[in-house]
Amino acid sequence: MSFLQDLQMERRKCVGYVNALYKLTTQERLLGSYGEYEKFLVDRLPACSAAIGHPVETSCTILDLKGVGMGQFWKVKDCIAQASDTDQNYYPECMGKFYMINAHMLFSTVWSVTKGWVDPVTVVKTD
Repeated sequence: MSFLQDLQMERRKCVGYVNALYKLTTQERLLGSYGEYEKFLVDRLPACSAAIGHPVETSCTILDLKGVGMGQFWKVKDCIAQASDTDQNYYPECMGKFYMINAHMLFSTVWSVTKGWVDPVTVVKTD
């Protein structure tokens, strides 16, 4: 799995999953990678805070949906829902913003229907 990691303008750690998510890994492996999230909380956030001189306590996630067709939408939706549930149960308020980019034209319509299945706190943080 590839990650983009950098400080963004809002001074949060930026972690983005890039192209072909399911070509690189399975949903089970992705959700099993929460050990990396522990490193993010314990090592990376403090390092970012030290680098810029003030606390960095939230992340920015970018999900690139380039090449993900509507047929794969339900698989992606299930993964986002499971990850969101885990994040809110074990890492509350660590997500600053969640961006979905390069989405299919119909994605906005489907998202408006399915976002009811995602925690309202997460929906507010999603663009």
